[in-house]
Amino acid sequence: MSAVPPATSLRWDEPEGVEARGTVVVLGGRGESPLAYARLGRRLAADAYRVRAVGDVAAPRQRTLELAKNLIREVEGPLTVLLGADAGAIAALRLAVAVPGRVAGAIAVGLPLRRERVPEGVPQLPLRTRSPEHWTSLADPGAVDPEGLSREIPEQLGLPSPSAVPVPVLGLHGSEDPVAPLADVVDYYAAMPQAQLVVVDRGLHDSVNDAAHRSVAATIVLFLEELRQGAPTVSRLAWGERVR
Repeated sequence: MSAVPPATSLRWDEPEGVEARGTVVVLGGRGESPLAYARLGRRLAADAYRVRAVGDVAAPRQRTLELAKNLIREVEGPLTVLLGADAGAIAALRLAVAVPGRVAGAIAVGLPLRRERVPEGVPQLPLRTRSPEHWTSLADPGAVDPEGLSREIPEQLGLPSPSAVPVPVLGLHGSEDPVAPLADVVDYYAAMPQAQLVVVDRGLHDSVNDAAHRSVAATIVLFLEELRQGAPTVSRLAWGERVR
């Protein structure tokens, strides 16, 4: 792994001697630095997908979205997919619309359709994940702002019309997400031309780092492989599909 300072971006590359299968550009949610995606980055890189991660897209004055656009423009290879969580999920869908032809698909994790905020003073790690292992890593200095989910999502980070999203989309949403309730997003995904919604059983807001993170990572890899192969399975909404 090579890296620039965490406040900017992190990157994970495919094993030496292995041809990259594509690139995943990760867009952090409220309070998240790229360090929050270290485990996922290593896992996807081991499967020969390059990962480029930026931090909180909702943070004021960090110009994270502009950095993400630059990363997308710099990508070389057969496939570019955006992955965003929380406010990053909104940004991933927006960029999929804004840079047509540059992005093959988008993955939205814990999409906050109604722009929900957590009241100040409420402990936020238990809202993100049930995994004690990940509580430890998220509590590391610089990984996650413990009050990040209390911030508003900027108005300029508006959610696109579902019918306008031109690429296949994988939605990953915890069945018990206390920040962005699952019931709020079902109709939005159903209105997309090419989407599947995968529900994480007993999952909270951060499906990538929750107790089912291995199953979620496997689901992401399967989606990436479908995009590579042009498989038609992403053209339907997978209502009953769940991971544990």
